[in-house]
Amino acid sequence: MFRPRARALAPLWRTSPRSLRQCISNHALRLKDSQASPKAAVEKEVKQTRIWRVQPSAMRQREEPAEDAIDQIVEDAEEDLEEGATHDVDREKSEAPVAPIWQAVDTRAASLNVTFNPFYSSSMHPEHASYPYAWLRASCTCSACIDPSTKQRRTLPSSDRPQPDVAPRKVEVLRVGGKEGTGHADELQVRWDDRHVSRYTFAWLWTHASGREVAQAQHAPPRRRAWSTSDLRTDALQWPLTAQDRGKALDRLMRYGVVFLSGVPRDGEAIWDVAGQFGEVKNTFYGPTWDVKSVPDSRNVAYTDQELGFHQDLLYMRTPPAYQVLHCIENRVSGGESSLVDGLRVAIQFENDSPKMFSTLTRFPIPFQYVNAGEARFCSHTTIEATPLGDGMDSPYGAPIDLDTTRYIPLYGEGPDRYTIRSINFSPPFQAPLPTSAPPEVQLALHSFADALEDPRNVYKYRMAEGDCVVFDNRRVLHARSGFDADEGPRWLKGCYLEEDAVVDSWRKHGMYEEEGEEDEEDEETEFAELDRTMLAELKELVE
Repeated sequence: MFRPRARALAPLWRTSPRSLRQCISNHALRLKDSQASPKAAVEKEVKQTRIWRVQPSAMRQREEPAEDAIDQIVEDAEEDLEEGATHDVDREKSEAPVAPIWQAVDTRAASLNVTFNPFYSSSMHPEHASYPYAWLRASCTCSACIDPSTKQRRTLPSSDRPQPDVAPRKVEVLRVGGKEGTGHADELQVRWDDRHVSRYTFAWLWTHASGREVAQAQHAPPRRRAWSTSDLRTDALQWPLTAQDRGKALDRLMRYGVVFLSGVPRDGEAIWDVAGQFGEVKNTFYGPTWDVKSVPDSRNVAYTDQELGFHQDLLYMRTPPAYQVLHCIENRVSGGESSLVDGLRVAIQFENDSPKMFSTLTRFPIPFQYVNAGEARFCSHTTIEATPLGDGMDSPYGAPIDLDTTRYIPLYGEGPDRYTIRSINFSPPFQAPLPTSAPPEVQLALHSFADALEDPRNVYKYRMAEGDCVVFDNRRVLHARSGFDADEGPRWLKGCYLEEDAVVDSWRKHGMYEEEGEEDEEDEETEFAELDRTMLAELKELVE
């Protein structure tokens, strides 16, 4: 989705120091090779990079003297750095000429190449984008290709289907205009050699030049943030949820894999209302909902007063439940403390500290089983499940990962084989015997992973009070419980599972980014803070 940056609408010397870095990095080679004096070269580049001097020529506004421009850039940048000043965006928008989103279109190559205005670009969006002609033709959105009513692609006879070797006969830009002349509504019209005619707005081309922009346009869930005990959001949202708190709750569930609620009515039916705020209940052989109580002759270790170590539910199924809800109705015992750990964070740490063991856990499937009460279920999963990067952008599992505030996104492999962690599968209470052929390093890796999960720095412990409720990602967050004495009094939790697709759909409809600076703006500002002073020094050096 095209969203112009505020600083792109201001003259170069009135923007943040980020523009200084762009100016230097974009023209560094030409500055080095220039035979003119450094100051004259910089003045020339500043003049050429001014927003009102960019193409297309119809958007040029006016020329201003380059005299004293460099001194003004340095002076304003120093003030920003020393005083931490922020720009008056509204005032600058009204004073500054408008910059078009696109600058040039090149059809001479084997694909369509578009140059976007560098002042709209960032590390998350390229200045130059290439669109293969076969991709453009197959992505046509005209009414002959997309049914206007259903919004779905039409089934075409084989003779009318786009061919892989399709080529354009003519490409032209239609100056439709657009809001305040930004050019994002301008259209690129392509007449193909199969006599089909396609039109693409530059806003559409901008969006599809970046996977990040596509994800934002689709309102994809936020990137998962791996957490330790010090940075988990543990403040509970009060029930019933307001529309704003519902958006926050969905954000926390997508981002951290866990959200806490308080004040939920202490009856066996309230869990249906909670589930409805997040998605749809997933029915299993335990039923749509179930009661966690200590009972005689229980068919599950959870229905005892025994200690229950870190685990995930129903890994003996092919598709274990994605999300779980636990609602505390009664808790009159002294023990039974609950614990949570982010398996995602532990896996990332494991890869850093023990890469060979990490590799072992991504390659060897571990068998799980449930044989009781007339049920016999068996399934195997790798402890750390990987997925190709970009797979599942519409769910929290395929998205990259943030680790604390370092902005580190762990990706493994190279080129098209890069992948990230999709989910964790670890449940010792339901683990079946390993095959006798399993290498010894599998047992060693499992033992080490269990130790890492129990590291106090990773474990969040709390006691569920009556009326508390927790919703968590069962494919990521592991839960545990300390033992208690059932003779002291009742301990009753009501539980259910949620369908993954329904939860993601709820995010699209009701989710909101709770944290400040979400998402790419946060990345940019972190980057600016680290590099601004270095770039300013480079600019001063060039001038002197």
